[in-house]
Amino acid sequence: FDRWSTKELSYKCQLSEEDGNAAADMLILHGLLENTDGDVQFGRRVQVTADGALWMREHAETIRSINYMNDTELFETAEIAEA
Repeated sequence: FDRWSTKELSYKCQLSEEDGNAAADMLILHGLLENTDGDVQFGRRVQVTADGALWMREHAETIRSINYMNDTELFETAEIAEA
């Protein structure tokens, strides 16, 4: 896959559509994503830029570490810090 609907990304990240679009806009401002042609069925679509792909490859370990840290299902309740 090289293009994604912002609705689909929002759903997968458990965000509202509005928050998903805001996140996509932020990543566009940082040069990691770019808008592509919209789709009647899927709506707004984005894709990773060449610079974004390079950045993700260079920071893959950090991205995985953050994902593990944020996935509370990997830990016992006593191990999770609650706000």
